[in-house]
Amino acid sequence: MGSVNDRYAWQDQSACRGTDLPAFTSHRQPGRRALAAATAICGRCPVRLECGEDALTDPTFTVGIWGGYYLGGGQYSRARAESVAALRAQSAAAREHAQ
Repeated sequence: MGSVNDRYAWQDQSACRGTDLPAFTSHRQPGRRALAAATAICGRCPVRLECGEDALTDPTFTVGIWGGYYLGGGQYSRARAESVAALRAQSAAAREHAQ
């Protein structure tokens, strides 16, 4: 069984690593410009799907932008549900394509 560090090794390759955009970690829903800037970074990220998968499976990933989607707190539960559904569809398609 891999260590916790192995599980999150993908973070070393993330396009957002080292950025200071608060949209990635904010407890507030980001504004349009901040969201656009963050999702543009996610769009070119080589580990976007790994990031999104961890956001879906790790309960500590509760706020911010993960895998190109805003996963906000309870007041944004509809947006989170839509983001989760989109990430799952992309992950399933990627796995199917890899086979």
